[in-house]
Amino acid sequence: MIIRRTFLAAALAALAAPAVAQNAKPGLLLMHGKGSVPQFPPLRKLADALSAAGFAVETPAMAWSRDRYLQGNVAATLDEIGGYLDKLARNGATKLFLAGHSLGATAAMAFAAKRGRVAGVAMIATGHVPRGYFTGQGASAPVRDSILAARAMAANGKGGEIASFADNNQGRAMTTRMSANDYLSWFDPDLGFDPRDTMAQAPCPVLFAIGRDDILFPYARTQFFDKLPPDPRHMFLEMPGGHIDGPAAAADATVNFFRGLV
Repeated sequence: MIIRRTFLAAALAALAAPAVAQNAKPGLLLMHGKGSVPQFPPLRKLADALSAAGFAVETPAMAWSRDRYLQGNVAATLDEIGGYLDKLARNGATKLFLAGHSLGATAAMAFAAKRGRVAGVAMIATGHVPRGYFTGQGASAPVRDSILAARAMAANGKGGEIASFADNNQGRAMTTRMSANDYLSWFDPDLGFDPRDTMAQAPCPVLFAIGRDDILFPYARTQFFDKLPPDPRHMFLEMPGGHIDGPAAAADATVNFFRGLV
């Protein structure tokens, strides 16, 4: 009797398994850009397209959002991203993916390179490039000065002290108050957050989408896309338009990219 019941339970489980797999969805965390919000219309267009294509999509307000900017450090942000992926997995996601716009793209690639776990990354109109800030040219000059000041604070044992530091978002000057150590985690070009460094460690296929009017477009392929390890599934997408409307312009291609990885 015990043997018969065991076989019956196994048979019922086998019958149920295909139904679960059929109803489960791939999970995708979609992250907005610097100083933005999940409701940003171009991002919502991309989120809606992914949802319509059968993805379970999370679009939270991240540490660089309009209301949180800039909160904590990069390590804490990667932990937060992992928490959202955990949520998708608990809800039955069959595969996990990351996509981001601007700073969201940089963070997505950093997570994939440092933590793994995801089967694909879409970097859309990538922004926040620490090495670019450190050149000190034009609007980046105050940021370079702040990086040097934060380094000096850290070297003198004052890395935990709060101070005002410079940032810029697509040439628009910004100021943030945070600890020197936290600031360096986001901006110091030697601390591994620059997308060119993380792209060189990409453990999965990557879509790199960039508009022709984006400030990074002239060297997007040579200085960014070409850093990726060889993988025939990588995709370079040249789009019309500029930085802000990137998520909407890339919507169809992003859906097709992730569909090919499911």
